[in-house]
Amino acid sequence: MPNEIQHRRALDTLCLLSEKSPIETIKQSEIHKALALIEENNKNKINRLNDWFDSLESETMQAHTLKKLIRFQRINAPSKTMRICNTTPISQINPNLDLEPLAMNISEYSYGMSGLNRCKNPFCSLCNRSRAGERAHRLKQGITGAMLKRYPVYFVTFTIPRSGNIEGQKEEIKRRWKRMNNLFQSFRRYNDTEVYTAKALDVTFNPYVKTSRYHLHIHAIVILSKEIENASDLMIRTWLNGNTKDCKASHKSQDIQRVGRTDLDTSRVGRYVAKMAGLALEITYGQKKESKSSHSWSLSEIMLQKRHDGKELGLLKAAEIYNEFLAGIKRVRTLDVSRNWDDLFIDTEAEEEQRTYSIEIPDSKWQLIKTDWVLIAEKIQFEIFQNSYLASGQIDIQRVNEILTAAEDFIENLERRKDIQWFLYTQFE
Repeated sequence: MPNEIQHRRALDTLCLLSEKSPIETIKQSEIHKALALIEENNKNKINRLNDWFDSLESETMQAHTLKKLIRFQRINAPSKTMRICNTTPISQINPNLDLEPLAMNISEYSYGMSGLNRCKNPFCSLCNRSRAGERAHRLKQGITGAMLKRYPVYFVTFTIPRSGNIEGQKEEIKRRWKRMNNLFQSFRRYNDTEVYTAKALDVTFNPYVKTSRYHLHIHAIVILSKEIENASDLMIRTWLNGNTKDCKASHKSQDIQRVGRTDLDTSRVGRYVAKMAGLALEITYGQKKESKSSHSWSLSEIMLQKRHDGKELGLLKAAEIYNEFLAGIKRVRTLDVSRNWDDLFIDTEAEEEQRTYSIEIPDSKWQLIKTDWVLIAEKIQFEIFQNSYLASGQIDIQRVNEILTAAEDFIENLERRKDIQWFLYTQFE
């Protein structure tokens, strides 16, 4: 029609804006953006889940490695308490005791069982792991609190030469750290500076040369309440001043890193917290650790009889080193935290409760999940702490509750071990 308007900018009969509207950007409203974000979040969740399934099939999950370590410990541990650790509900050992129920406890950092017999050995694959979550959380709180206060934070690695005498190395580390504590006391006295420390004992092995089989060393966090000039040099010099004719540590083998507030440093904090959780997390992550020396093996690699580069070790040699090490390292604390550590995060944003979820296990179901509970726990841990976050970054409480309910129902109705595979491959909405 001659008088028809060719480019209308008015609403049509359906009250929709025409494509030529000058305010067509309303199509990209906050609702559309939110829907797109939710869709992207769901895709990422599915991708993470598929990766988890792939790792389950290829047996690269941490739980598969933990099962192998437990099996080695069951057969080769020198004490009976270590061999039978976490095998029997306490209620079956002594029904008259009113103790905590059998339960699977899962946190962001670790998982473990309560209500079972325990050996409490610091080098037990299960006992140390169950404590690792609490340790890691406390260390993270301290580091975060220190960085909020803008305190200088140092990541310290102190070493001594390798030796075939594990007990001698243990005493040498103890003697030198005492000198370090004297230095820290002088900081407090003469510099009016508070010192906070967390010290973890680590060990690597050379299984091929008996005279240099053990390498004990210290990883530590040292936090000062204010700047001290040349603090790093003073710490290294104090450690090296402990040298004797029979034990001379070299300057190049000591490492101190000052941590700032960059993205790189924040990433390093996360890695170091995992390391500082003690040998419990060494058991968990040891198979991934690539030693600098081609002759170095971690404790978990000795127990697995296989290094990260594929080099293998005979079972008899692995068992010999494992037993000799445990005999020589008795009564050693794998993690020491200074008494004032909690002052770093109390009344700060870093002070927060660690989220721990518990699922009670009926005693009648224990024998069914006894061998594979670590796989179940790791599945639940993955779903809660990696796959239950909303697009906003907040945890999806409703989904977490659904996962816990599903896990409880599964265990309650479990009739045969074969059903565990079904749960492991379950996709939660």
